[in-house]
Amino acid sequence: MRPTKPLLLSAAVVFCACISLPDIEEPPPPPPPQPPSVTVALAAPSGITYTNGAVSVQLQLQGDTPEQVELLVDDQPLTTLQAPYTFTWNTASVTEGQHRLSARARIADKTFSSEAREVIVDRTPPQVVSRTPTPGAENVWVRQPIQATFSEPLKPGTVTSDSVKLAVGGAEATASLSLSTDGKTLTVVPNPVLRASTNPQITMTSGVSDLAGNALSLPSDTWSWNLPLTLSEDSLSAVPGSTDATHPFLEPDSDGKMFVVWREPVSGNQFNVYAYRETNNEWEPLGGALNDVPYTSPINPGHSFKYMLRLDSSKNPVVSWIQSDGGTPGINFKRWLNGAWVSLAYPLYIGGHIPTSLALQLNTADGPVIAWEQADDSSRQFIHVWKWANQRWDTVGAPLPSGTTGAGSLPVLVLDGSNNPTVAWVNRTSSSLTHGITVQHWNGSTWEALGGPILAHSQPLDWITQPRLILDSSGSPILAWTEREGGVFDVHVRRWTGTSWEPLGGTLSAFPGNTSADSPDLAMDPLGNIFIAWLEPDGNGSVFIHMRRWAGSSWETLGPPVAQRSLSPLSLRIGPSGIPYVACSLGDSANGIPATIRIHRYNY
Repeated sequence: MRPTKPLLLSAAVVFCACISLPDIEEPPPPPPPQPPSVTVALAAPSGITYTNGAVSVQLQLQGDTPEQVELLVDDQPLTTLQAPYTFTWNTASVTEGQHRLSARARIADKTFSSEAREVIVDRTPPQVVSRTPTPGAENVWVRQPIQATFSEPLKPGTVTSDSVKLAVGGAEATASLSLSTDGKTLTVVPNPVLRASTNPQITMTSGVSDLAGNALSLPSDTWSWNLPLTLSEDSLSAVPGSTDATHPFLEPDSDGKMFVVWREPVSGNQFNVYAYRETNNEWEPLGGALNDVPYTSPINPGHSFKYMLRLDSSKNPVVSWIQSDGGTPGINFKRWLNGAWVSLAYPLYIGGHIPTSLALQLNTADGPVIAWEQADDSSRQFIHVWKWANQRWDTVGAPLPSGTTGAGSLPVLVLDGSNNPTVAWVNRTSSSLTHGITVQHWNGSTWEALGGPILAHSQPLDWITQPRLILDSSGSPILAWTEREGGVFDVHVRRWTGTSWEPLGGTLSAFPGNTSADSPDLAMDPLGNIFIAWLEPDGNGSVFIHMRRWAGSSWETLGPPVAQRSLSPLSLRIGPSGIPYVACSLGDSANGIPATIRIHRYNY
């Protein structure tokens, strides 16, 4: 067996000779050195800065230590900074206006820059450019915006109740202050709102400043203005200086225009009806006389309405009047359309006696709904209600009052949201005595009474007259009238609750028990506030307009009474901006001064 050993040794040698050993790798070279880097940021100022003096600068640097740090203004070196990189920049020698503030750091041949900050240097005090109302202004509306405009934006924090003060009647008053988004307009809103017959004054102090801190350059004049009780008194007549203009009737549209109609005599008891329109405080006639021939009426028609004005859905005036003679007897209707008066519906005449008092409303289709007073052959007076539909006149129920007793006079009329009428009238038991005001509502098929006869006092046969009727913002009827007690007339107001008539406040009279209130009228403003006005003399015989607003639990007096010896009932309406208008007739026939229509715009 010995010969085998050399063979095994040879094989082992051959096997070992076939093993491959790995090469020894050299270590990688070190990474190249990183270039120097530093981040430069302006920590202060932040955002746009306004200044009239020094600006504090603070830099923040992160990364390698720079060899040089510079502060730049408009890309030009201002100064070199060392850690902790703070600086106070005095801008006294810098031109006013906008500048760019930035910083840069250098390491070797590398430059690192910050974002720029806008700095506005302003050493000019702000000026008052304009004020509304203007100082010393007369006839200013109490709701006119109070604003001051400045030459540059103000710093909001300087506009405070200490630097801007409102005084009313010499006493300090509260107001909210606000700046416009550009900071140039200051608005002052008094709280509560200003009242007529007061003299507001606004004082601004040097505490007000611009964004750079420059104190306001104070005006040398006093910023005050006058708030009169009435803004203006217009005097209208179709034939100025010749005839008496009386019995006005007002109606506003939603664009701020006011319309008025009145009558003027042609001769004796023959009258024409005229209409005017107000635009931008200027009155213009709407054609000539509406009626083709004069209508006949008592020179003093008492409390009855012989004509009435309404506006259709296109804001065109519609006038109805009682034509007692001529070619078209009865109740006539005309609309102002395309610069001329045109017939709206053919005259309404049912024969017999001529109507003596009317009330007009227009439904949502602009069709007239009319109520009027007319006596039958036995001289019993009834209230008739008719409507214009499908180019014809239709009755609304039977004449009122129903039954065999009573008589109706002086109707007033309103329409609800469904065009159904509610009518009120004085219910008389004889030619001179009354037992209250009756109010009935048409429910679509029949007349239904809203409560029983309405009167303020227990004696049912005392004199009640001059009903006025409106709907409040919820659609509930509000009724006003005059009623005699102890020899004088007072005004009373009630609201329908759905089950009864509740009083709105107590008796209205300027001199209770001494003088008679006359000619009340009701109106509602766009916010739902209820107003009432009436005429009443003082103890010396001078007649005044008295105005009240319902404040929720009592009647609030709107300023002192306005002297107005009216020759006919007044008319009260509220314009779309909330200004009450009152129209009266003023003249002195005893001294040969013909009456004109006087229209007062109340400052409310």
